[in-house]
Amino acid sequence: MFAGTFGRTYDLGPVLACAAQFAGEGTPGFHFLICGEGERGEEWRRSAQRLPNVSFTGWLAQDEMRAALGAADIGLAAYAPDAPQGLPNKVIEYLAAGLAVVSSLPGETAQLLSAEGCGRTYTAGSASSLAEALLGLRSPDARRVVAENARRVFAARFRAEAVYSLLAEYLERTAGMLES
Repeated sequence: MFAGTFGRTYDLGPVLACAAQFAGEGTPGFHFLICGEGERGEEWRRSAQRLPNVSFTGWLAQDEMRAALGAADIGLAAYAPDAPQGLPNKVIEYLAAGLAVVSSLPGETAQLLSAEGCGRTYTAGSASSLAEALLGLRSPDARRVVAENARRVFAARFRAEAVYSLLAEYLERTAGMLES
């Protein structure tokens, strides 16, 4: 599943090309759920018009989004090659939902996914690289392990209680430096 705004920094072209490849090859087990709207929506809907393994939902209400995340296995962070994001909220939202993350972002996001075993990175703009990353998560056992890692990473590093305690420690240290 992809959830987001269909704007300049996202690139669903490779996602749709990968979906077309899977549909053409008869690769079972993959359905691409695309949630959101934006300036490139019409273009991407046209590209997916005849693909039986792609669905567009438009904007979803909070409860609908929660249900979609709960039904998904993999969260797609499909960014354009020149996207400036480092570690975007989208990745953290997917981790919170216990989804394996497949992302095209290099740097901080790629390092997190690799080091923590909570996802895969593909080359931005490359449908074949995306297909390889997705096929690496094809088995239920592989997805289960990665999903467990995603939940663990979210709880340890991004859950509000973890973030707030680290922030409080930082503020106390900073205040102590100012008093000295």
